[in-house]
Amino acid sequence: PTKLVDANEHSSSLQKVNFGSISIREYPIIPGDNPGGKRGPPLTIDWKPQREMSVKLDSYEASRPPRRTQMEFAMPPDVRLRLLQDSGHTLVEIQKFTKKANIARNRRKSTNGLSHFFVFSETRERLTRSLSNLTFRRRQKQMEREFLRRSRQMDQRYPKEQSGHTEMPSFEEEHRKSPS
Repeated sequence: PTKLVDANEHSSSLQKVNFGSISIREYPIIPGDNPGGKRGPPLTIDWKPQREMSVKLDSYEASRPPRRTQMEFAMPPDVRLRLLQDSGHTLVEIQKFTKKANIARNRRKSTNGLSHFFVFSETRERLTRSLSNLTFRRRQKQMEREFLRRSRQMDQRYPKEQSGHTEMPSFEEEHRKSPS
């Protein structure tokens, strides 16, 4: 990126950025481990680029191909197989990665097949918590309500003075009195 600064201005708010060139890196295609496709060998790219070039941004924008749609990103299994073979990978190596991907795909299928049991289990847990709240926590809720009721009674018995300070009896004094 190139930074353009107006020499007559001292304010940093007038700084602008423009891009003169971009770097394009091409990476080799290698067997992957993502079982996302329905069948065939998964692909990924290697960490080390095989080629790098620098191009002026304007010439790249003028000559680049149109953007692909999401459907165009999907690659059939035979195309992936051919790309790996063209990259120098043996059929045995490709089959090893395909087998690993198939095992992971089958595990995903079995997990998805059990998903209705997970929904049932979550519903059962929710009901258990609700019943627990109704039975075991009922006493706690009753105590909270009683505390609030007594607090309101205390507020009515001993209203705050205008200064905001309230003279309240001690615990002993309060319990010595007969309840009203």
